[in-house]
Amino acid sequence: MAELAPVRPDVAEPGVVGTRVPPRPSPEPALVFAKEQPERSEVRAEAGAGATLSCEVAQAQTEVTWYKDGKRLSPSSQVRVEAKGRQRRLVVAQVGVADAGEYSCEAGGQRVSFRLDVAGESSGTRSCLVLGW
Repeated sequence: MAELAPVRPDVAEPGVVGTRVPPRPSPEPALVFAKEQPERSEVRAEAGAGATLSCEVAQAQTEVTWYKDGKRLSPSSQVRVEAKGRQRRLVVAQVGVADAGEYSCEAGGQRVSFRLDVAGESSGTRSCLVLGW
């Protein structure tokens, strides 16, 4: 009985009949975020008010990480992270000018981005005009 050699699709040997196996396409990355949401959202909040950034993940067990201007955010008295079902939220209690910037929710190498603009106080201080009569 003749010994069979494995067929290599990249090498053609004379006198050997074999089947070329086409390369497999790269699998698409698993869907992490729900398709119906935009990749980037603009959010506007009044200074002193709360702001909520939210996204929806495809699987309820997906864990996400939130970033502001490229730096990882940790929960604090000012910032709260919430997960309920497939919804993921970042809640900023009282936004100020320093909270404006680029935020992202990331998981599985994918991200959803937000731009938070803060209206109201421009320098973080309040001014008062007193008119006398």
